[in-house]
Order: sequence, then structure tokens, then C-alpha cells
Amino acid sequence: MNRIRRRLNFDNIFCVELRGLSGGLCLLWKSNTNIDCDNYIKANININNILKWQGIFVYDNPVFQKRRKLWQELTVSNRSREEPQDYLGDFNYILSQDEKVGIHPQPRIYLDTFRRFVYDNGLMDVDLKGNKYTWFSNAKNNFSTRE
Repeated sequence: MNRIRRRLNFDNIFCVELRGLSGGLCLLWKSNTNIDCDNYIKANININNILKWQGIFVYDNPVFQKRRKLWQELTVSNRSREEPQDYLGDFNYILSQDEKVGIHPQPRIYLDTFRRFVYDNGLMDVDLKGNKYTWFSNAKNNFSTRE
């Protein structure tokens, strides 16, 4: 597909590969075009026609306003599903100030908004094994932040 992308004079490509006889899908665009892709994958999963569920695999945006938009979208989507759903991944946020070390605390309204999303969707935070903090700011200064 990259050869076709170059021949058609497109700068970017995103493809879903073919499966069996299905043709797959490709999106091509030029660099002067802004493509906004969701930070999640919804997969309908069917195990031997016995167990059907939807997996929502998330790597959420680091910008709070974009995260909040995704939380609203997922909440609406969650209400319209009949099959069970699992949300898996990284929401790039914290439920409590205890999960952060640094001089700039998270605004309470941000924490409350994320807690409400977790509660409204029946989600639970899975304990992390290993390092307590998975994100570090510039450690060269005296005011590093860890989340």
C-alpha cells in the first residue's frame, strides 16, 4: 500500500489489513489535512458463538479536554450496548491526589470528572505491579512530577 500511497502522492496512510477474502481498508491523506483519530479501539469479540462481548482498548489523550470528550463518548456508547463490555488500557489519569507527587496538584474538578466517569460506567482501577509512577516530568529540575 505504501507504493500506491506514493504513486497517488499522499503523505500519510493508515490501513486495516485484509482478512481472508475481505479487502481491508486504507485511509490516505496529505499533510495539509488534519485527521483526528480516536484514542481507542472497539472490538466486537465472539468466542465460539457462546460468549459475545465488546472490548474497548484505550490509550487516552494526555490533554484533559480531549480526555473528557472521550469519556463522554464512551459513556454514551456504553448505555446503548446490550453485550457486556470491558474497558482495558491506560486512561492517562489519576483517581486520587495520592497517585501524584509534585508541586502542582491536579485540579479537584478534573479528579471529580474522572471519578464520575469511572463510577457511571462501573469501571474499576486495576492495581499496578512494579513502579508506582509511570510518568515522570523533567527530572533535571528540583520540581519533578511523578504520576
